[in-house]
Amino acid sequence: MNRFSITLIHGLMWLQARLPLRLQPVLGRLWGALLWRIGGRRKRIAARNLELCFPEQTPEQREDLLRRHFHSLGMSLVELPLAWFGRYQRMLTLGRVEGLEQVQKLQAEGQGVLLVAAHFTCLEIAGCLLGQHLDFDGMYRSHKNPRFDRLQKNSRLRFTGHMYPRDQVRTVIRALKDGRTVWYAPDQDYGRKNSVFVPFFGVAACTLTATHKLARLSGAKVVMMETIRSEVPWRYDIRLSEPLADFPSKDENADTARIASLIEAMVRKAPEQYLWVHRRFKTRPEGEPTLY
Repeated sequence: MNRFSITLIHGLMWLQARLPLRLQPVLGRLWGALLWRIGGRRKRIAARNLELCFPEQTPEQREDLLRRHFHSLGMSLVELPLAWFGRYQRMLTLGRVEGLEQVQKLQAEGQGVLLVAAHFTCLEIAGCLLGQHLDFDGMYRSHKNPRFDRLQKNSRLRFTGHMYPRDQVRTVIRALKDGRTVWYAPDQDYGRKNSVFVPFFGVAACTLTATHKLARLSGAKVVMMETIRSEVPWRYDIRLSEPLADFPSKDENADTARIASLIEAMVRKAPEQYLWVHRRFKTRPEGEPTLY
């Protein structure tokens, strides 16, 4: 993408964020319908993930879940501009945060906190809404296009203190040791490096061990963060767990499996809102055939 393309995207997102909130769900349905029509490869990936993760469902049930997922993706294309360019005042009442006090108490004590989230489709706006109540930093995957990377980083800095590329592990460890709260989502497949295979919906999933390592090396407390779009229009439920007991343990594999299990439990509450278009099971144990 060249400078003109980035400027155009920026401008269109800014304009969309200025639309009345009552019109945004309609736009979300239109986005969802468009994504469904042009989904192609991503639709096939999502369908395969649902087949692997919900074998107990009938094909008709999985098809319905797939359609609801694409509606959820459409809503994410409404929420992203609001998070990046929307007026804060109009969003003050949208987020409902549970467990905020316990994280604030840890912060007041100078304790580093690792907020472990999952890739739900409402993740961007949930981060924006949480930033109205809590001081935290974020980790992110750098975009290949440097212009778009600057756009996403600067936009997220509206509601975070700092943004760390995911390869800046030492910087993150220092921040946690200094008592910062860092938001991290470890639930995507980045290959075998620094990963182990643990069950996710009963399927061996190549999963980063970073949650264990960051907690062990920094002494940070680990708090699970659930972000779900409510059935009530423009209501987002953000739930922060109590700090995980006995974490980290001495067993890296067991800790990674524990985090995967907790994320699975969150996904089961609103499965249509999880990011199924990602090839979560693309890396396979030695000798196993591809699942896609």
